Amino acid sequence: MASADSPRDGLRSTIIISSDAEMDEHQPPARKLRRKRPRTDYSYPVYEALFDDPAPSEMRQPPKKRKIPNLPNLGTVLETANQGIHNIFEAEHAKGKALEEEVQHLRAEITRKNGLVDRLETEVRELKHQCQCQICYTIPSGWRTLLCGHRYCPECLPPHWRNLRNVSSGYHWCYQELLGRDFYGQPRV
Repeated sequence: MASADSPRDGLRSTIIISSDAEMDEHQPPARKLRRKRPRTDYSYPVYEALFDDPAPSEMRQPPKKRKIPNLPNLGTVLETANQGIHNIFEAEHAKGKALEEEVQHLRAEITRKNGLVDRLETEVRELKHQCQCQICYTIPSGWRTLLCGHRYCPECLPPHWRNLRNVSSGYHWCYQELLGRDFYGQPRV
């Protein structure tokens, strides 16, 4: 044990230093910690020793170079390979050009056929319009044709027209006058 006096405050202070042996007597015994994993040393002293000093045999030998066989005609071999690559490139380029031309021809043909399809669809619409009944605008399975040349479906003719087989030329009543349309169903001017 040791003690010290401090004269600066005029007060006396005492510092007591005890040894570790005295401290161990007053403390309870240390508990053993239970860990699920054991403690691991991450220092790797074995690996560090390997990297610190390389082996003397490795230091003396220069790295091995890959030997290139001595070819007297290396220039001709390289030129032949280069020519082969160039030929392949030209063949692929020619194939690409041929495919582009074929695509252009096919696009022109598609455009021409689309125009033809549009024209035929228009013609079909006009023919359907001509085949329609001028009163109900349906395409009937059977027609009734009058002497004046007008055609109507049997359902659209009035009952007194259905029974007439022969209309005299002096009889001037027909649906053209009633509807104000010509033979093809177009409005009269």
